[in-house]
Amino acid sequence: MMQRRIMGRDLIRLCRESGGTAAVEFALVLPIMLTIILGGFEFGRVYWARHTLQYAAEETGRYAMAHTTATATQLTSYAKTNMPGLDPAAATVAVTPDSVGSTSYITITVTAPFDFVIPFVDLSPLTLTGTTRVPLLS
Repeated sequence: MMQRRIMGRDLIRLCRESGGTAAVEFALVLPIMLTIILGGFEFGRVYWARHTLQYAAEETGRYAMAHTTATATQLTSYAKTNMPGLDPAAATVAVTPDSVGSTSYITITVTAPFDFVIPFVDLSPLTLTGTTRVPLLS
């Protein structure tokens, strides 16, 4: 009987104690905060890589308009040199000519895989694409 009263008093005293609450609150908030911060970094990396692929496609389109006799191999090589910060070997470039009436067009599509680096989440690779279509005027 005496032991129950002591345990009850200890429990009441423990509930009134406020020491350590900051550590508990921090432990609850830390995973959420890290997820938001790392998610922001990953979103920025995806946006940057997508923009880089679009930049490579558009620069290659400008090159194709200025050099109308350039071959698909030359355009592919040019696109891969305009991907700063990305691995050109991992990227694929598709050059598709077509025409509407008497106007010739060329479509340049640059595609590359994107791997996430969030350490505790297993995400499958994402495929990013940049595309442009330009007229070839002679």
